[in-house]
Amino acid sequence: MKSFNSFEELSTDFQNLYDNLPNQDWYHGHISEHKEPEKLSTHIERVTKYVLKLVEVNDLDNVADKLINNILSNSPVIEHKFEVGNFIKQLFIQSIAFHDYGKINPNFQADRLKNRHFQVDSKIKIGTHHSELSTFVYLNHFFPVIESKETFSDDEKNYLHFISIFFANPILHHHSNYLDSKINFETEIVQNLWQFIELFSINISKGHSDWFFMRNNKGQNENIEVYKDRFYDYLKKDYFPLFALLKLNYSLLTAGDYLATNEYMAGIPIERYGLLSDDNLRNKITTKFTKSEKFQNGKDNYNKALYENFDFYRNLKFENLHERNPENLNFLRQKLTTEVVGNIRKHSDKKLFYIEAPTGSGKTNLSLAAAIELLENNAELNKIFYVFPFTTLVTQTFQAIKNTIGVTNMEIIQLHSKAGFHSKNNDGDYGADKLNYINNLFIHYPITLLTHIRFFDILKGNDKENNYILHRLSNSIVIIDEIQSYNPNLWDKVIYFIVNYAEYFNIRFIIMSATLPKIDNLFNDFQGKFVHLVENRDQYFLNANFKGRVNFSFELLDKFSQPNTGEERTKYLQNLKIFLTEKCQEYSKNNNDKIKCLIEFITKKSASAFYEILKNDKQFEEYEKFIISGDILEPRRKEIIDELKAPKSDKYVVVSTQVIEAGIDIDMDIGFKDRSIIDSDEQLAGRINRNAIKEQCTVYLFDFDKTFWIYGKDDRYKTMKELSDIEYKDILENKTFDILYNRVTLKRKNLINDNLNTACEYYDYFKKFNFAKINQEFRLIEQENESIFIPLLINSKYFEGNELSFLRELNIFPDLNGEINGEVVFDTYKKILKNVYSDFTLKQIDVKIISGIMSKYSFSIFKTQKELLSGYFDAGENCNYGYLYLLNWENVYSYYDGFVSKEIIEKDVIL
Repeated sequence: MKSFNSFEELSTDFQNLYDNLPNQDWYHGHISEHKEPEKLSTHIERVTKYVLKLVEVNDLDNVADKLINNILSNSPVIEHKFEVGNFIKQLFIQSIAFHDYGKINPNFQADRLKNRHFQVDSKIKIGTHHSELSTFVYLNHFFPVIESKETFSDDEKNYLHFISIFFANPILHHHSNYLDSKINFETEIVQNLWQFIELFSINISKGHSDWFFMRNNKGQNENIEVYKDRFYDYLKKDYFPLFALLKLNYSLLTAGDYLATNEYMAGIPIERYGLLSDDNLRNKITTKFTKSEKFQNGKDNYNKALYENFDFYRNLKFENLHERNPENLNFLRQKLTTEVVGNIRKHSDKKLFYIEAPTGSGKTNLSLAAAIELLENNAELNKIFYVFPFTTLVTQTFQAIKNTIGVTNMEIIQLHSKAGFHSKNNDGDYGADKLNYINNLFIHYPITLLTHIRFFDILKGNDKENNYILHRLSNSIVIIDEIQSYNPNLWDKVIYFIVNYAEYFNIRFIIMSATLPKIDNLFNDFQGKFVHLVENRDQYFLNANFKGRVNFSFELLDKFSQPNTGEERTKYLQNLKIFLTEKCQEYSKNNNDKIKCLIEFITKKSASAFYEILKNDKQFEEYEKFIISGDILEPRRKEIIDELKAPKSDKYVVVSTQVIEAGIDIDMDIGFKDRSIIDSDEQLAGRINRNAIKEQCTVYLFDFDKTFWIYGKDDRYKTMKELSDIEYKDILENKTFDILYNRVTLKRKNLINDNLNTACEYYDYFKKFNFAKINQEFRLIEQENESIFIPLLINSKYFEGNELSFLRELNIFPDLNGEINGEVVFDTYKKILKNVYSDFTLKQIDVKIISGIMSKYSFSIFKTQKELLSGYFDAGENCNYGYLYLLNWENVYSYYDGFVSKEIIEKDVIL
């Protein structure tokens, strides 16, 4: 049963103020060279049409009702809950209708819209702006309307005055890049804009209007500030619902405005919104996953046997599955899936789930099984979001999902900077490209894969582009992988947003990892809200088929002490090389003279030093030797990964930095790791014997670089230093990660509960509606990045078909060796940015495509490290386009090895 009237009902249940305007047909909403001007009234109607459609397809009446119900429940002064709630919803929807009323500004009409009915009036103090006037009209209209409500108490009226001020913010900022919560009209502007209140015949006296906007000695509109202060007294706790309600309003206003403008400018009405509500699509996904004989890649679909023999796998006894062999491993995977599915069926009404599953158990398949079961049991769910810490994981899982459930580019999209422009078709039609651009911008796809950073920017951000998407989160399934990959200082913020959005936006969150911190323990109110879909966690983790996948060896920690001097470092690396040689020989001797060895260092400097030792050692002449670090370009990484998956040689050794942990899809035989934090050590182990079918696979931990340089501020590192050697080994060997995480979360919980500590200050920003701080103080990556562009040659086989077509249209072709020149690509990028396009959307499409191409030639460093390399970059024109352009790259950089200049490597910039 609904709590309040619907937005559609409320949108027709008020006087259209626009009807009061004399000569209303004179006013334009937009103009185009190719068609008649759009009437302002038509634009307002279109915006309302799109907003109501977005409300309908995303079930946003229910979202708004839940948020408003909570706001009112926390306000003891509210006596007429239904009436006040309805009025809040009316303020919400009317703020959208009012957002462009300010376009009646004759300066805007004459100058911006070339409207011959109007002339520029220099006496109007807001120039050609219109958002300020829209805001002024909205507030002046509702001030007397609220005051006229005889059934409302004075407290309720004060309450609604604040809400009207609150919803005026998106109007004021709908053409800004960021949403703010500050409204402040200067007295001169107030007096100057009064003429438009008269033009609209708004029923407010000039005295009341002047009083409302009266300024104090601090330069603020005093009564607006008074209403804000009173509201803080009315709303005693839990400011999140009001924060989310305003973000939702901003999302719908800006999205509706964009879609309506697009319909006029491009002539493309949006009719499909990318939902899983289509029964045919839902059935296709379910059938492909549960009943088809083959996956898209032609391999057998093991899920078919699982669903046909569900009870058999569910009832398998753990004691019969201890022997380590491929059959038992597959039985365990199937049993684990039935446990996840069974618990979803039992708790399908719940919203928060954990999947804690060992490496090699098939987490992607587990999450798909859980998502499909949620879709089967909850008809209102109509979108799936997959959220990953790294773009490599996004790309890999994108292909895996398409293969497993048979979806196409019409139904799934990956969102990240390297993905370029996602097209549902490849016909090169500009109309289709424009529609694809809209679908990309608003992610009108049933299944979306994106990064942690982008996802949490949508939840918390106050920028326009991320808020475009917020409304789409309603009635969705969100699967978050590797939640532990960020600093524990952020975990409380992560869980705060997850729990609240789940509750109000009807989102099902599935958090999964092999090393899963129980972050709900950070707040007493959230504890126990998550359903553990794997109840028998230890039965899987400690089973020999998973636990025996990789053995940890600590002998190097006892054998060699951490070096301090340059001489000690050189000697250490030589000894490490000897040890690694022995272990490689041992493994290859027992495995048909084949070996794939991985060794990870914390820094590029150390990795390069060891890589050079191996390259110059005769014992490794028969080995293929690769280095993977932060300065290795994406095509080269793909080249290495492809070769490791389809080996051309019998013996490989890969030297890497910690980027190897970022979802790099390789399967090695033995590993060596400079230990850092336990999460990182376990992540490296995840690159060894990934399928859990090989024997004698070991990770040898050593202690070379000082971990403090990177993790000194991380609570996991601080807590790990408090562990005994026995506890450290036990956590890695027996997967008892809770020993570490429980201590970390307890420390963080104590800080949050300490009101004198800065850890709890973040939640005060919600009370003050400080949107900028809410966004800025929750950053998954603290340091900003700079991109380095390397203008070398890259083989065209690493380009997508639409990228090559795009380049061909610009007369850019591969050379005789099939390679594309980075210098030409960069020049093309500059031309696109500088060119004046008649159609903004087409320029944005070209920028998106060329940016995806540029990513093949570039990698990132921290902005703070830029100065260390400043002498190597072009300081001329090429520095003005968002990239650090590497000059004379042949002298300092290699496609195969990254930076080769000793001077650069010694600076230890690239991790």
